[in-house]
Amino acid sequence: MRKKLRAGIIILMLLGITSSCTKKDGLSPFSFSDQNSQIPLGRYQLMFYEDVNEVPYEIILEVKGPANPEGDYLINGRSVVNFYFSTTRIEATQKAFAVNSLGSTKIGGNREELEFESDYFERLSAVQQFELKSEGKNLILYPGGSKESFMTFKRAELPQ
Repeated sequence: MRKKLRAGIIILMLLGITSSCTKKDGLSPFSFSDQNSQIPLGRYQLMFYEDVNEVPYEIILEVKGPANPEGDYLINGRSVVNFYFSTTRIEATQKAFAVNSLGSTKIGGNREELEFESDYFERLSAVQQFELKSEGKNLILYPGGSKESFMTFKRAELPQ
């Protein structure tokens, strides 16, 4: 019974994600950003690891609101070959960003793509802090809470 319930919840989550997708890239056509908010709502593209390692793939992260009653926001996106989804607890005053269990599709890719994707998922799952820069145009996520390791995202343009 429990497995059926869990499978049903996963199916409902996937239906929610796919029902708001565009044909171009499979992601939501809506931006949920609030320019006055300290919560990093919106759509971002991963640009760098530690400002020197340019990312060779188009990786998208979307943070959607409003928060659920427990205070969690929906996140989803496209990594190297798979789509992913989760919720995250964001506390603006403390700059806290904690990703809950990350789920993804299981589309195959070559070894290099899957290794990069696995590293991205590990980093994203370990994020503890965030920072918004350039008037909300850049989102910096800090895996492990250390300022030595970080991922720089740039606000992404929405598809036409």
